[in-house]
Amino acid sequence: MMSQDFRPRWKDRDRRANSPGRESGKGRPKRSIAGSSRKGLQTAFSGYEEIQSESKILKLIKGDETLASAREGDEIEVITERTPFYGEAGGQVGDQGLIFYERYSLEVTNTLKPLEDLIVHQARVKRGEVKEGMEASLRVDPVRRRATALNHTGTHLLQAVLREVLGDHVRQAGSFVSAERLRFDFTHFAAIEKGDLSKIEALVNQKVRENLKINTQTMAVEEAIQMGAMALFGEKYGERVRVVMASDFSIELCGGTHTSMDR
Repeated sequence: MMSQDFRPRWKDRDRRANSPGRESGKGRPKRSIAGSSRKGLQTAFSGYEEIQSESKILKLIKGDETLASAREGDEIEVITERTPFYGEAGGQVGDQGLIFYERYSLEVTNTLKPLEDLIVHQARVKRGEVKEGMEASLRVDPVRRRATALNHTGTHLLQAVLREVLGDHVRQAGSFVSAERLRFDFTHFAAIEKGDLSKIEALVNQKVRENLKINTQTMAVEEAIQMGAMALFGEKYGERVRVVMASDFSIELCGGTHTSMDR
């Protein structure tokens, strides 16, 4: 559960457009594009249940070209049959960690999700030579995953408190969740008064200390909405959705990692 006091960076719709805290593409890793070298590939995601798993290398890619092998010092993209690595989505950053086996070791610097059923690891070969078809052990950085999960659950608690203090007109309009911090964008018709800011922070920290039980369920989207789950405005959902519940205080549709599933 969450163990640190919560001090959010406040952004509402009226102030966030030119905010220096808003994320931009400048300086961020080059994003993977689902090109011809990735066509027809799928990855099974196991990261809700585990942060380490065994798999097989399906493809090694550099740019839009498929590689037969890669050696020490090469920066590549790696696609495996199965992975515990969370691919950047829903405002949450991608996992980092290691992919390794007897003859090689790769440092995963970022993980992307260019398609719904495809996860791409951006990696650097640290030792040996890796080849397509090789067996692989995948291990997510547990410290970074845990910190990110704590912050993601924090955004859910924050949204519930915002609606309690400011009104149920509040809706999420964007977010950024990493191991170091979170940013939460939301709709509101005015700047928040200082007294309300203090109240919001105090209430979120109260919920943190209550150690609310976090549960997840997969269900029909209609059932989730009927039970009061918050959905991101404008987001398209499939017939089945994942619901994250912080006791009976917060219920949201969410595909991210949270405190009850970190290891």
